[in-house]
Amino acid sequence: MENHTKKSDNIYEQLQGIYQRDPEKFERLSGELIRQALEEVPEEHRARAYGMQRKIEYQLKKYKDPIARMNAMVEIFWQQFDEFQAVINDPREVLENRRRCGTSAKILPFKGSNPGH
Repeated sequence: MENHTKKSDNIYEQLQGIYQRDPEKFERLSGELIRQALEEVPEEHRARAYGMQRKIEYQLKKYKDPIARMNAMVEIFWQQFDEFQAVINDPREVLENRRRCGTSAKILPFKGSNPGH
């Protein structure tokens, strides 16, 4: 836990004030820090972590104002926290809701996708 705290402090020191001085450098540095963090995710969860990061980036893409972007990040955090709490409190209900609300999809075959046909 202490190692994560030191790492967070180091990241904070790196990013502190960079956005105001050099927004492009901030974007490069923060992108690199995110990539490093995602690479530390266990292999079996890494693809999902990258997918979640792409989803977050897509949601934040529309916000150009830093304050609006920060507010959107906070909102995303609390939505995810609420979902986490629901899973912790009643995982069966969450799974049942996902099954009930899931949409079914018809798989369409493409020509040439089935060898031998």
